[in-house]
Amino acid sequence: MVNLIIKSFTGQSYELTSRSNPSRSSSAKRYSSDSYSTFRFVATLPLAPAQWVQILKSTHQRLPDFHSSHPGEVYQAVAEAIVRGDLSLYQLPSMNANHCLAGKKGFGLSIIKGPKPHSATDLSPESIQTAASAQQLLAELGISNEAFLGYLNGENLYNSYQKRNPLAEALGLLATGELLAYKIPLPPKTPSVKAQEFLPVTAADRPVPLAPEANNSSASSNTEKPPAKKAPPQTLDDCAHCLKDARERLITGGYQAKYTDEQQLVKVKNNEVSQERFLVSFQTKNIDPDAKLAYQRDSKLVPIWATSFDQLENADTDPQLIADILGTPYDPSKDYVLHIIDRGEKGDLFGQNTLIPTWDNMQEPTQKYLGGKHDSAVLSEVMTPEYQKQYARDMDAYRDAGLKEFDKEDEEMFAGSIASSDKKKFSARHNVRTEIGANSEFTGNGLTQSREKSTEYGVVETLTLENNPPPISKMSNVKTINLVPLKVV
Repeated sequence: MVNLIIKSFTGQSYELTSRSNPSRSSSAKRYSSDSYSTFRFVATLPLAPAQWVQILKSTHQRLPDFHSSHPGEVYQAVAEAIVRGDLSLYQLPSMNANHCLAGKKGFGLSIIKGPKPHSATDLSPESIQTAASAQQLLAELGISNEAFLGYLNGENLYNSYQKRNPLAEALGLLATGELLAYKIPLPPKTPSVKAQEFLPVTAADRPVPLAPEANNSSASSNTEKPPAKKAPPQTLDDCAHCLKDARERLITGGYQAKYTDEQQLVKVKNNEVSQERFLVSFQTKNIDPDAKLAYQRDSKLVPIWATSFDQLENADTDPQLIADILGTPYDPSKDYVLHIIDRGEKGDLFGQNTLIPTWDNMQEPTQKYLGGKHDSAVLSEVMTPEYQKQYARDMDAYRDAGLKEFDKEDEEMFAGSIASSDKKKFSARHNVRTEIGANSEFTGNGLTQSREKSTEYGVVETLTLENNPPPISKMSNVKTINLVPLKVV
């Protein structure tokens, strides 16, 4: 039996368990990715190869024959055990001042899914028995009801969409233990620096100039000014040059995210990214002249999951880094490209129907494209953060059974194995996945779940739903950049 808390070098906590031993925390999110990405992730965790070997032995699985002392062989064996399901890694919520709902009295609230508490903290959840006591806790910490609901929506803990009394429902979740609240001490605010006072100099104090003193106008012109803000690209060629500059920055200083998670959430709220001129789509290389920006469904729909050039610029043209930021699988044996799409100065060349795929924003297209196949109420219910957790668990079991995600017969076989009351929900949600997108790792807050460790999230996503668009080879407003891994430069 394995049940181990691992704290990474970035401070993020993970729980490692064996197949028959689930996470001790209701709020844990199971890690799931391809073998190569899992290998890279395991290699970053602060456990020695000998410790990993002991963990593998405890699963009672036959160890592979290691041909050398290189730790990579051990990491690969661990990655394969995780992909098979013999071991499971769960990411635990961050319990610190940077990830909590800040109050005004020296404390904030970190709220997680219950009823099982966080498994990697000495803190105890607040004792909340009624909705009134939950409301009183918010008042004590100076947290407004609007901030409380916004936090729950942003953390995918509660969806207030079309709810008659969302505050009462959310407070009720705290009272029943479906949500747990932890009081987090906030660091003291840095005191503002008092402006230093200077007395006017006297003639005796005044230094003797080495050259004639400049007049006021010339003196002000010599004052050092901050560098001018770089103008955004205006053409596809400008974008290509920006990527070359980004690679130089990446080589010398490493990757630096352009925006913090908090800034990204503001961009989602203000619907900024869906209005930007240049979009980028990350794809495996396809030399078919009839290839489109995304796979075209039988209905002729082409759902293009992308982001803006501004969002991805700092990742330059390194496909592994881009895949990490987008939270998408990466296969080093394949070639990748970045399609840069110019929507025109007025946004009339492409993607007039582009949206940021949040839970709220996905309701309308889901009903539009799938409303004739599934009950409208069921579609609304499955496109929520609450059902997403169930869908993620179902898809873990789906993949463990060796079933193909886009195979209709496999889907029907799996649906037949689950409770009849859940069949309609699973079929509807999986149809959203196969027809529009939004996989089992879809966050619903408008951001990708990043594997790059400087931020929790990667970029603001965009979704463009095109009906039978032309092939890329026929689009004069698309520039395709071949992506070269940084390590071979």
